[in-house]
Amino acid sequence: MSKKETVVGILDSPCDTVGTETKTKKTKRFSKFVGPLLTLVLCLGWMAPIVALLVLNFKDFIIGASVSCAVRSCNDNGSADNATKTSEILDEQDHEILGALQLVAKALEVWFIFIAGSLVFDLTMLLARRGNGIPIRYFMVPLEFSELKSFISKSLFTSAFPRHTNTQPDVHGESIPGSKDKRTKKTTIFFFLLFVVAVSIVCNLMGPATAVLLIPSLVWRIDPLAANGQAVTSISASGTPINLSGNCSTQQIASGQYSCAGDQQECWIQESSGYDDSCAIQGGVLDAMLLELELQGTATPFVQLETNVRFSLLNGEGAQLVPSLQTLADLDDDYLQWVYAGVYNYTIAVDEYETVVIFTETFPPSLYDNLRNAQQVQLQRQGPGYFSESYCESQMPYYYIEIAANQMIRCYESQYLPGYLPLTTTGNSSESPVSTMCIRTGSGWGGSQLASQFFVANSTSPSSRPVTVNTYSSDTAIYLDSTNYYCASDNATTGSAKCDWGSLFSAEPSSLIKNLTINPSVVEYIWSDGITVSWCLTSTFLRYPTYILDASPTTNPLNIVSLFDNGPLTTSDEPIFVHPDWSLVGWVVDRGATITVDQPRAQVLENFLTLEYSTEIFFSSFQDVVSARILSLIDYVTEASSADHSPTPLLPILSRSIRVYVYAYNLQSRTSILGVVVAISGILIVLIKMLFGVIVYTKKRDALEFLEIALEQEPPGIFVPPEEAENLGNVRFRFGGDDGKEEEPKFQF
Repeated sequence: MSKKETVVGILDSPCDTVGTETKTKKTKRFSKFVGPLLTLVLCLGWMAPIVALLVLNFKDFIIGASVSCAVRSCNDNGSADNATKTSEILDEQDHEILGALQLVAKALEVWFIFIAGSLVFDLTMLLARRGNGIPIRYFMVPLEFSELKSFISKSLFTSAFPRHTNTQPDVHGESIPGSKDKRTKKTTIFFFLLFVVAVSIVCNLMGPATAVLLIPSLVWRIDPLAANGQAVTSISASGTPINLSGNCSTQQIASGQYSCAGDQQECWIQESSGYDDSCAIQGGVLDAMLLELELQGTATPFVQLETNVRFSLLNGEGAQLVPSLQTLADLDDDYLQWVYAGVYNYTIAVDEYETVVIFTETFPPSLYDNLRNAQQVQLQRQGPGYFSESYCESQMPYYYIEIAANQMIRCYESQYLPGYLPLTTTGNSSESPVSTMCIRTGSGWGGSQLASQFFVANSTSPSSRPVTVNTYSSDTAIYLDSTNYYCASDNATTGSAKCDWGSLFSAEPSSLIKNLTINPSVVEYIWSDGITVSWCLTSTFLRYPTYILDASPTTNPLNIVSLFDNGPLTTSDEPIFVHPDWSLVGWVVDRGATITVDQPRAQVLENFLTLEYSTEIFFSSFQDVVSARILSLIDYVTEASSADHSPTPLLPILSRSIRVYVYAYNLQSRTSILGVVVAISGILIVLIKMLFGVIVYTKKRDALEFLEIALEQEPPGIFVPPEEAENLGNVRFRFGGDDGKEEEPKFQF
């Protein structure tokens, strides 16, 4: 076996100009100045847009309804008539701009790969000039680093840990440094390889990452508004009505003259009912809802408020979530502010013939621009709502038990009450299953036992007594079973064990019927004969849904408000107490007064009390409409939240915001977060390149130049023995003359 040799090859510099043998010192100095300067320009030129993109994404910058809004002024999607045309124009512009941004992202990727490749070349040449150089396998790393498939080569990793442990003589008798030479440790080569792998990964991810950060997406953004954080201090449901619309004076409200509240009640918009929406008739909303119920079999839910927004008092049959008119009025103000903000300098010009609208809160100009410059705008307010369910019975027995002059008990038989199992039996010959519910009335019981009364004229028999409507609000209801049913049917007033009413009302209710025992409201409709009774039980739960108004003329041309509840009812939710006088406000009648026969609500009630409409299902629908109207009128009081305010589930701090659907930069997705990580990694790589470009001088050379050097020099003897072929990648090489200290570059193996 022949000895290995060290061959030193000397070539002219491949970067010299054709026909020029040497460079002057002046030219070298100029090159050393221009090279670092170009490096700084290239690196800073790439970093500037990347840093700008990171800032835009971290700030969640909003562009607007179209991507083109970033370079031009585009405000307001327009009216419903031209909104579709405007959307088509925006879509066409967006398609063109988004395509162009993809090309920009690709350009930034190529730019970065150029910088990263230059850095890998600098590191390779730096290691090749130091110590005993680097393994010859790493000669092609600056050309292969961006291709991930190059890292599946086994020799790339084994070359970092050479097998040669001793120095060996070459064919000329020169010594070849082994892998244990301390001048270039193998750990340095290994960390260099890991760095190149990391740079390769960043290079391959830079294109998608740049596109993710550069191309905005359509997202929903929420901006809190002024008055966000109002604290609810009281709900007026449990007390007598105080703050009523219309021309009600303090004296009228105190004396129970609630018909004054009907003078300016909201108008019902429903052409099919044929009802005059001029609001000239008292009780217009309830009248129209009941007429629609009688005509269509269901009450059309949409009602117009303040001529701007529409809402739903009914959200289906049975259980329903009833909105608060006070919150809807506030949301209507939000809509007016949005419409007129920026047009009349946040105020509405009015004269003596126009309604004066005063805004206590306005939108800042910057927020207004975000609102108008969006594809969709949702105005959101959190506020009270009332989840209620009514159950009615018609022509069933009821019992009136007088314990004392101011202590009465009223009991009602039902064929079936929701949630009450098992059913009891009456003891009658038919043994039909029934439930028997009892409540206390009168001031002698203590607690909350209140009642109100009014009358409804009967057109079928004008001379007879009108229908009597009694509303009872009690703090507790009980349900009798087979052991104590006769306490009601026998009008028992004794204190025997089974008829001890005090003990019966103080007993803890079953969890199955808990929601039907706390704060029930019972409405009696005593027919004109004074004997037949239809009655309804209503349980009401206080909720705080979010009121949402989509202000876009394209997606919501009718300005219909929707409600998003904050979750289903749980066993911990308890019904609230509703004062019976709110029933008078809903019916628009004075306490103890009579609704005349010419009023639509009187006519509909009479029809529903006839045999044709007296079934429980029909009458429950009637009561659902009435209850929805009553609950919607309940007002509440708020104040600015303070540090000493402790919110509770029943008195929380309300939120108010605007949700816009816009093109925006954001970090809401995992891909965008990955894009940030890749971009920051790229910035670090570019900073390292800037450092090397300024401090370490490395002359850039073409791969062909290195190939020419390898072909023109004498083959080193180390490549001769075939048994060493698998270790060729381990052989170290050095490259001299690249730092400008020598006249010509040299390869040394």
